[in-house]
Amino acid sequence: MKTILFAVLVLIITGCDNTTNRALEKEKADNRYRFFNECLELAAKIERKGDDDVSDIISECSSQAYYMALQFSKGSDALMVGGE
Repeated sequence: MKTILFAVLVLIITGCDNTTNRALEKEKADNRYRFFNECLELAAKIERKGDDDVSDIISECSSQAYYMALQFSKGSDALMVGGE
């Protein structure tokens, strides 16, 4: 009985969700989405050459949005976009 009680207690403790981390991950995802959209908007305004591939542009925007969201979530106010 003690073994079962201990196992249930361990499962409850390890199954706890940290809402702070969850909120940070959501904020990071929201920032990444915003940065990605802004990158695509800027890319649409630039005249493209014949060798530009749309998939390359999307890939670069995705990569840059990921790293900017990581940096932004670390507290850097220098990366704020759109005056927000």
